[in-house]
Amino acid sequence: MDPQALRDDVQPEPKAAVPGSSRQGSGRKKKGKRDAESEGDEERPKKVARKAYLACNFCRARKLKCDTNTPCSSCKTRNLECVYK
Repeated sequence: MDPQALRDDVQPEPKAAVPGSSRQGSGRKKKGKRDAESEGDEERPKKVARKAYLACNFCRARKLKCDTNTPCSSCKTRNLECVYK
């Protein structure tokens, strides 16, 4: 008998399934950014850039909220010179 013919008749046995090692997913593809855009889902409002607030040196050092007036309220109550970088 031909050795090639023997190889064609023999099929490899399936490997035994090990629990927890399944590589198959649920069959669903996660929606990426491009997929959501192509489906025509409702558009999200674009983010509005926030105003870049500056704090005076004193407020920056004490991590206080500076009202950016000259002089700011923190410096005014402490009778300090209000200096901005």
